[in-house]
Amino acid sequence: MRILLTLSVFFSLNLFSADRPNIVIILTDDLGWGDVSYHGGFIPTPNIDQLAEDGIELNRFYANPVCSPTRASLLTGLHIFNHGVVRPFMNPAAEQTGMPPELKTMPEYFKEAGYQTALSGKWHLGMAKEEFWPTNRGFDTSYGHMSGGIGYFDHTASGRLDWHRNAKPLREDGYSTELIASEAINIINKKDNDRPLFIYIAFNAPHTPIEAPLKNIEAFSHIEDKKDQLYAANISSLDNEIGRILKAIEKKGILDETIIIFFSDN
Repeated sequence: MRILLTLSVFFSLNLFSADRPNIVIILTDDLGWGDVSYHGGFIPTPNIDQLAEDGIELNRFYANPVCSPTRASLLTGLHIFNHGVVRPFMNPAAEQTGMPPELKTMPEYFKEAGYQTALSGKWHLGMAKEEFWPTNRGFDTSYGHMSGGIGYFDHTASGRLDWHRNAKPLREDGYSTELIASEAINIINKKDNDRPLFIYIAFNAPHTPIEAPLKNIEAFSHIEDKKDQLYAANISSLDNEIGRILKAIEKKGILDETIIIFFSDN
């Protein structure tokens, strides 16, 4: 998978002063190629645009057409037919499967190399059994939701709470995009200065149901179509939160020793 090839190139070129650079992966959920303004989209995404301008855009980068297979490929480095995750995982009441436990994951490799590892956001690689949970797949800490799509404000899926910290159910007020970013920022701020950080920030935006804070919706009051207005507000909030994360990395003083990778899962 190209994302792993990109990492190996960075390591082999030794571009960073630190022997082990921090790795920040920012993954969005269902964001379209034309939804960002640097590709001509009507929604302003200045922070995502800045990432593209300051970095390298992989214009032959491909993802799977649905959530779970892309995430499994990212974390294992394997093709869809090698890791066996060929479709999104369903409600655990309907199936008891997940990403095969025998497959070694990226955070496990980083952990062996002395990295602090953390997940903030969407997992969607199995939740029916403990062996599938992110804290048993190489992550020191895990926060967010386990299933494919949740309500942004009520944090429920199929009528049930789907929000956790380290696999323990968590009832918490707030908009999920902002909460996921705030957790990531907290981890960055409290990073162990003696250990490099691998953090996987997996937003559920702009996956359905499309929801957004009122302040973001009002900012796009000039858009007549209410669905387009809501979608723009959702993505604008996502871009704002990515900007907060980037500022936190810079404020921490680790920007020059950090690899930031941004993409959408499909």
